[in-house]
Amino acid sequence: MDFLYTVYVASAIFGFGIVLIDLISAVSGATDGDDGHGDGDADAGQGDDGHFDGDDGGDIDGDSDGDFAGDHSGDHGGDDGGHHHSGESHAAHDGSYMTQTKRSSGNIVLRIIAALRTFVYFSFGFGAMGWFAVYMGKGIVVSLIWSVSVGLIITVLAKVLRKLQRNELDSQVKNEEILMATAEVTVSINKGQMGKIRIIVGSSYVDRYAKATNPALEYPKGSEVRVVDITSEYVLVE
Repeated sequence: MDFLYTVYVASAIFGFGIVLIDLISAVSGATDGDDGHGDGDADAGQGDDGHFDGDDGGDIDGDSDGDFAGDHSGDHGGDDGGHHHSGESHAAHDGSYMTQTKRSSGNIVLRIIAALRTFVYFSFGFGAMGWFAVYMGKGIVVSLIWSVSVGLIITVLAKVLRKLQRNELDSQVKNEEILMATAEVTVSINKGQMGKIRIIVGSSYVDRYAKATNPALEYPKGSEVRVVDITSEYVLVE
């Protein structure tokens, strides 16, 4: 019984401490949200500049290849063009692979965080109620029933609150934040039909109903897509 009591106390302290830190972080995040959003906009602007620089670089390369081809034979110019196209294909492939790897890593981290949150909430309810049951003089079986039941109840309530919080986040996310963002298909998008995608926003994510820009295309679950347009009911991806 002494060992079980120690487990109850340790679980209660551990769970309460992490929940308290989580609440403080949430309040601090809400207070600094506007500043963080402003910084994010500035970073996004810099990202756009980088994109335009890349486009300009592509145009310069293309013009140089054209002049080189004009000064030399047609065959030689054609070979250069073929090699240039191949280089672009490899670069695009590498970029796509890196983006997909980064997004997969982000999803794994989010799943781990969700599992840890569940464990923390269960530990808090389990430990606190078990501690109380022992204090009231209840036996091992009764204290376990009480502690496990309350732990599960608190876990479910926490999940409900997190879902409500995520829905609130969905309503607060601006269209500009998800436009041209990459996303993962969570519900298959069949030809001409609507599916669902998940977009990583900061340390959380938002879900959106989605359709393909080309009705003849389809995207199975797990595919990586990009948001290219937004309507009042769903987003368009490709």
